[in-house]
Amino acid sequence: MNVESVYHTIKSKINGLTKGNGEWLRLLAFTGVATAGAIGLAYSTPEIAHRVPKSLKSGAALAIIDLIWENIGYYTKAWKSNHSLLYLGKAPVEVVAMSGLAGATLSLMLPEQKDRALQILYPLITAMTGASLEWWLRQKGYMEYHPKYKWIHAFITYFIVFFALHELHYKWDDIESAVKRKLT
Repeated sequence: MNVESVYHTIKSKINGLTKGNGEWLRLLAFTGVATAGAIGLAYSTPEIAHRVPKSLKSGAALAIIDLIWENIGYYTKAWKSNHSLLYLGKAPVEVVAMSGLAGATLSLMLPEQKDRALQILYPLITAMTGASLEWWLRQKGYMEYHPKYKWIHAFITYFIVFFALHELHYKWDDIESAVKRKLT
C-alpha cells in the first residue's frame, strides 16, 4: 500500500465520519489550537496569567451571543449554515465553539488598559476577518445568505458584536463587584 492510497483511505473515512463537513472541523481545529497556544503561553507568562479567567468569560459570552444570533439568522431566513455534526437549535456546534475559542483568544490579546485606537481597530479587523471567512464558507457551500443579506451586513454585525465584546472585556471586574454586592 503506497502513501497516496493510505491518504485517500484516511480521507474517505474522515469524510464518511464527518458527513462532508471537513471545513467546519478544520476551522474548529485551527481555532482550538490557536486558543490552547494562547492560553498556554499566558499561563507560562506570570505577568499575564491572571488575565486567562477574564478571557474565558469573554469567550463564553461570545459563544452565547453567537448561539442566539445564529438561531435568529436562521429563523429570520437571513442565512443558514450547512454540514454540521450537531446543531444547537439551528446553530452549528462547530461555529458556537469557534466563537467561544476565538473570543477567549482575542480577549487575551487585549492590553491591560483600555486603548482608544484598539477600541475601533480591534472590531474593524475582526469584522473584516469574520465577514471574509463567511464569504469563503458561502463559496464552499457551508453557508447560504438570503438574497437581501449581503457581506456588508455580516461586516456591520461583526463590528458591533466585537465592539461590545471589547467594552465587556474591560467591565468584567465591575460586573463581578456589582453581583457580589447584590448577593451580600
